[in-house]
Amino acid sequence: MAKKKQKTDNVITQIGGVGTEQNYYVIKLMVIVDGKDGLPKSDCPIELYADNQLMERKATDSEGHVYIELHIPYNQKKKDFSLMAKVQGSTARELKTIQLPIPQSITSKVKEIKDKKEGYFDIPVEICVYDKNETPRPNTSVSLSYREEEVNVVTDDNGKASYNFQGPFDKTGEKQKVVASIGTLKHEIEFTLPEEIKAKKLLNKIWRLISGEDE
Repeated sequence: MAKKKQKTDNVITQIGGVGTEQNYYVIKLMVIVDGKDGLPKSDCPIELYADNQLMERKATDSEGHVYIELHIPYNQKKKDFSLMAKVQGSTARELKTIQLPIPQSITSKVKEIKDKKEGYFDIPVEICVYDKNETPRPNTSVSLSYREEEVNVVTDDNGKASYNFQGPFDKTGEKQKVVASIGTLKHEIEFTLPEEIKAKKLLNKIWRLISGEDE
């Protein structure tokens, strides 16, 4: 029995993976085209659109397949986008909604605290943002807050960002807290301002008084 012909070519889009790379989302996919006779359609011109914007033109191989790697500019507020693969000059197409990686976790740490400015501690904070695959997430805005100060930092290509807060010297020995957040996703880290720095400064001051250096 002869195979019933289709009214149009059949377009199938298979997603191989969605990730991030520098300032882009990277989508690896394969488009398969079967002709009206149900057989693979070779040398068929395919157009690929992301949110109605033409991204790629490429022809299928001898098996009716075409492999494409799309680079979509990163947008922190974007959760998904529409992907359309169509046969050029034809109504044959397939439309899909592609979910984009979203931040899943934040790690943060306070590095070595130093007495850098009179009356204040220098508190270096480093954070890293990951998506659901534990892949570092670049170009992501993160809110950092310490006491009454709040700043926004943007992660680099390795998903990392840093900022130096100033901690009051009179809070030596007290527990402090830095909060890193992206929307409702938060990570808190507690630390104590080192007492040994204050003790060392006090001893230095006493020594200067004894030696007459402060006279």
